[in-house]
Amino acid sequence: MSLPIQNWQAQIENMTNDPNVSIRYVKISEVDGYGFFVSIIPPGEANTGHYHPEFSEKYHISQGQGILLSLPANQLQTGTQPVRQHVRAGMSIDIPAPIIHRLVNNGQEPLIFFFECPMSHMAAENPVRTIVEDFGGPLKDLVTS
Repeated sequence: MSLPIQNWQAQIENMTNDPNVSIRYVKISEVDGYGFFVSIIPPGEANTGHYHPEFSEKYHISQGQGILLSLPANQLQTGTQPVRQHVRAGMSIDIPAPIIHRLVNNGQEPLIFFFECPMSHMAAENPVRTIVEDFGGPLKDLVTS
């Protein structure tokens, strides 16, 4: 199977943010119900904290740097602080379910990452209850740390 030739960077630049996760992304491919996507997070921005109740997700950092915040969903109400992992180009991160996660670009260049997950994660019916507003604190505080 060959992948379609597409200019994903131009596609992303012409999109608006997904209202659930606050990022723009393009689907690169889909195989057996699994999707492969690419996204660009501009400097000083982040996706929304979220989790997937049943399946894992993988991030592959292609360019830039940032902070990945993560916390088991069952610890959200305990006051436990998220784990902060510095990420950079060349890293791959497996995010098991149901780990709340948020990717913050605290660098000076766009953070480009590819991610893979079941297509059901991207469906409109994906429950909004998996969104965790302001996960890890206000964005302005996360970008400067």
